[in-house]
Amino acid sequence: MDRMFQQHVVRKTFSLDILDEQLGCVLNHPRVAGVFVWQYCDVRVDEVMWGGRPRCMNNKGAVDEHRRPKQVFDVIKRRFAAKAGAHGTVYSKQAQERQTKGNE
Repeated sequence: MDRMFQQHVVRKTFSLDILDEQLGCVLNHPRVAGVFVWQYCDVRVDEVMWGGRPRCMNNKGAVDEHRRPKQVFDVIKRRFAAKAGAHGTVYSKQAQERQTKGNE
């Protein structure tokens, strides 16, 4: 296997492990109220500032530009679902009202 490809695969899985560990620590810390994912999706970037990026894309999102989930999406989903399961599902007031109206 090509050495650069091996390093890319190792870095990618390592970064998944790091994010998983970080989310686990943050979401379970008693003095932390919440967390958000900074880069939800891949987006086009300014060619002048970021011209060196392939296709002028910031490709560090949890989903690609067509909103297809990447591996990291599953890590985030699992951690947030575990947190919601531990404390009951949390809905906004508007979501609760919509759910109540739908059940009538």
